[in-house]
Amino acid sequence: WSVKDGKSTHTLSGHTSCVNSASFSPDGSQVVSCSNDRTVRLWSVHDGKATHTLSGHTHYVTSASFSPDDHSVLMDHRWSHVVHSATVVSERWKIHSHTEWAY
Repeated sequence: WSVKDGKSTHTLSGHTSCVNSASFSPDGSQVVSCSNDRTVRLWSVHDGKATHTLSGHTHYVTSASFSPDDHSVLMDHRWSHVVHSATVVSERWKIHSHTEWAY
């Protein structure tokens, strides 16, 4: 939505279940969203198209957010108490998992 005129600028279509969170990257060029469809998606603010989809989670993904430097995304699914971070490296995701509680 445009703050200036209240009109929709893009519809981000792709998740197949309810979206649990969405947030802008620090530089405002991307949006990260996560869903009960067990995926995390990165979207271009410029055209509203999905640029990356991270799938393979075993539970609903309940939150996702960018790191302050825009290079990583932190994801969480509450049921297994696992936090993942993903970094796009040469157009591929490099996944880091934490098996202990993260606060």
